[in-house]
Amino acid sequence: MVRENADAFEAVKVGFRHTKDGMFLTLCIHPSDAPHDVIVDLIGSRYMVALVRVNDQGEPVPGADMAEGRRALAIAQTLCRSPRFRRFMSKE
Repeated sequence: MVRENADAFEAVKVGFRHTKDGMFLTLCIHPSDAPHDVIVDLIGSRYMVALVRVNDQGEPVPGADMAEGRRALAIAQTLCRSPRFRRFMSKE
């Protein structure tokens, strides 16, 4: 249901600050890309947000956290295929 109701647009990070209330990320959206609902919604409206960094060609760039998570997953998959590791895990 989220994807059906989502607006997609490109934005550029232009600011970031941290206060006692939370972290504030400032994005610059080109006027022709700005979703109308975001413009007219009241201040304080809540949104669910998914961000993907893109390169100059518009292709997704995985973040450091994603790369680290993928490495951990690959190691876990390798260990699970190891008979020696499975024997180790089955010992009480």
